[in-house]
Amino acid sequence: KYFYDNLPSQNIKRDNLEILGIENLYRYDIDEIKFFKMDLNYRIPYNIVSTIIDKLFENQFGDEKSMISHFFLSIDDLCRLIDIGWEVGSHSHKHMVMSRLTDNEQRDDIKTSRDFLSENLHIKPKTFGYPFGVKGTYNNKTVEILNELDFVCATNMLREIINPHHFDNLFELPRFDVNDVFNKKGDINHKLLESLYTFE
Repeated sequence: KYFYDNLPSQNIKRDNLEILGIENLYRYDIDEIKFFKMDLNYRIPYNIVSTIIDKLFENQFGDEKSMISHFFLSIDDLCRLIDIGWEVGSHSHKHMVMSRLTDNEQRDDIKTSRDFLSENLHIKPKTFGYPFGVKGTYNNKTVEILNELDFVCATNMLREIINPHHFDNLFELPRFDVNDVFNKKGDINHKLLESLYTFE
């Protein structure tokens, strides 16, 4: 309600972005929430969304920087993951739909994330997870930029176990949404994981 009350005009022009597989994008949300997320991420221009969200965040939580540790892993947390053998990859800096950005905006966003990880974790990230990850949320230019920045692979939201045929295109590797793998209590969804291996 706060978001829509603060839109500059009720007649705002919404972008018409064609996205394949969008019906699966917000499969865990009710229709009202799906509509809101579509407006937030795909339809309303980002400059308008950012202005409203910044105000909303400040009203609800206060200073953004003071809240970061409540929402995200710290640099120490990430270093500990690396120490025990986990790979840390990039997922972009602002988590925007790449295909809505200009070529330069895409490059800056991906490079900012890569550089942050390099400078703070002393690694050279090689993997990238496309924000949202369904077809249409990234484009050929995204892949070209990832190659330029020395990434070796990227994951989309195809929701499959990686098989040998996926290695034909390392920038189209499938992944799962965290909500696919864990239930609302935070427990692993064993039934889903078993079905992935039995293909049922």
